[in-house]
Amino acid sequence: MVNLQIRTATIQDCAGIQSVHDGTPGPWANMDECVPWIKKRIERGYYVQIAELDGEIVGHAEWVENHDPSGRFFYLSVMQIKPEHQGKGIGREMVEDGIRHAKLLDCTRVVTIPEEETGSDKFYFKCGFVNGRQIKSASIATKEYGYSQNYKEAEMAPFEVIRNNEFVFGLSQASARHMWEVCNAKPAGDNRVTHTLLSANGDCLQLQGMYNNPHKGWALCWSNNVAPAFVKDILTFGKLSGFDEISFDFFTENENLFCEFDNKAEAYCTELYKII
Repeated sequence: MVNLQIRTATIQDCAGIQSVHDGTPGPWANMDECVPWIKKRIERGYYVQIAELDGEIVGHAEWVENHDPSGRFFYLSVMQIKPEHQGKGIGREMVEDGIRHAKLLDCTRVVTIPEEETGSDKFYFKCGFVNGRQIKSASIATKEYGYSQNYKEAEMAPFEVIRNNEFVFGLSQASARHMWEVCNAKPAGDNRVTHTLLSANGDCLQLQGMYNNPHKGWALCWSNNVAPAFVKDILTFGKLSGFDEISFDFFTENENLFCEFDNKAEAYCTELYKII
């Protein structure tokens, strides 16, 4: 496509980014949220990617390097193309450009979670992605069980936890780095409180209120010593933090942590990846 340019976004592109997301959920659909969000993502080292066709911004994506015990990969957290420009190969060009950036960062793969209900998983399959691990979700009422180890409260999770620990809970997107940013490097205007506990063993637990339900908490956990007791620790933490219910998102291999609870875990989504 001769007049297509894929480039890095600047803060001056926010009006164009907003137009790409017009009518969709998320922080990009209105300027009051889009500007601080894009500003924060640029400051935090995301590759905020723009597709420009004949001078018009028609596509937007955000990528971030994830480096944790599972390896180094480039994570695509969002991609949106204007409806009237879909099916023209623009998304494929953006993916290929993201892969070039990933190689410069010595990443071994690119990873994303598609919106299967929109059929976007079929697009990624055409780009050479394959199914990875399945993510499940469970919601459990809070209760005071008592903590299984000594914790101390902290203002935020240290950045090092995502380098040194397995990402156990919080996988609404399958990148420890991205989810750390969501809870610990919020853009202006996101006033949700994130509660944090740290243990002497280097474990980190976090709880954040859901966008649409402040009484329901969303759990994040980083640990190399994960055990069933962590679920009760988080439910206790939730009760003491004023939440009625906690939502857990996790890879299928950690479903055994919920054996003693009646709440059945449900399939949530599947990560897709491509080796590069």
